[in-house]
Amino acid sequence: LKGNFNWLAGKTRVNVKLNSPLSIIGLKQLHMQPLTLTAAISTPALPRGTLQSSMSGSLDGNIDEPRFDLHVAGQLDGSNLSVNVTQFGLMRPRHEATLSVGKLDLNRYLPEAKGNPVAIFQDTKPLALDWLDFFDLTGKVSVGELAVGRFRINNVSSDVRINPHELELDQMSADIYEGRLQGDALLSRRDTPHLQLKQTLKGMNIRPLLVDLFNFNRLDGKGNGQVDVNADGKSFAELRNALTGSIQKRLNKAAQNKTDLIAALKNLPAKLKDW
Repeated sequence: LKGNFNWLAGKTRVNVKLNSPLSIIGLKQLHMQPLTLTAAISTPALPRGTLQSSMSGSLDGNIDEPRFDLHVAGQLDGSNLSVNVTQFGLMRPRHEATLSVGKLDLNRYLPEAKGNPVAIFQDTKPLALDWLDFFDLTGKVSVGELAVGRFRINNVSSDVRINPHELELDQMSADIYEGRLQGDALLSRRDTPHLQLKQTLKGMNIRPLLVDLFNFNRLDGKGNGQVDVNADGKSFAELRNALTGSIQKRLNKAAQNKTDLIAALKNLPAKLKDW
């Protein structure tokens, strides 16, 4: 069996090609092994290239239920990739999945920036969310290393729920700037997208985080913190400007670069508006 499948949502396109021997038992059960898959994803959010993957494995299905179980492993952008997917239904399919990626550097596909990569929350490009139309999915995802702009995060793990209306990351954890992050995140797709973040940070180095997110390099130190914020905006820059909620941070050996820390803290409310 050879297949060539295409899905289109807005300007986001997914192409999947498969090749496999096919066994059908009792006109209802099917088995495909060895199965080879190649997949390509192109989206305006990653304008400088197409995400490419090649995988091999097996697929078992029951047409009466209907249910299909796919188990494949291979490469995504040169990094190890493992995918397990169960599909329920045909016309309006629902999926349960686990996905593991060794490394993903999205900077190779993001718009080319002049000079250094922009801090994430200074990015004024509109958020592209039409890709959510592809999904009615629950599952787990893990990424060994993820890079977006200057932002780096390692050993990412999270429960995931994706549908055309929202993206939810539950029980998320990651190694971030020499510390550990745990919490939840929710992005709701509305006329103006809505973001909710609840995170606990332990042992994090504050200076490189603030530089990579906000291009703010004057505060230094390590410590723990909690974040509970909401925002509405059509870009990361709008989300930054609309942030409301609370951030609590306890710094050990804190220092304000090139100025007196006590004087800087007295002026912090004015500085927060600039952030």
